[in-house]
Amino acid sequence: MRRREEELSKAVLYLSKKTNGFTDPRIVLIGGYALRVFIPFSRFTRDCDFIMRKKNGWNLDKLKAVMPKGYTIESEQRNEKYGFVR
Repeated sequence: MRRREEELSKAVLYLSKKTNGFTDPRIVLIGGYALRVFIPFSRFTRDCDFIMRKKNGWNLDKLKAVMPKGYTIESEQRNEKYGFVR
């Protein structure tokens, strides 16, 4: 579990860097891991969830373009004004 936590932490920090602090595209990290990566408490998780609004096209495609190599998207949902990937 610790190795998974380390990998997720690396991925979140990588995405933060690639998206200019989650601003381009604008991304919100949701769920338990949203807390885990930024606070000192231990919380094990299996996934990392992000949500973003649809604005001037799908920002999901921008996010998918900067995903770390070897990472997969388990699910993707697109609604009228927002979407999410897991």
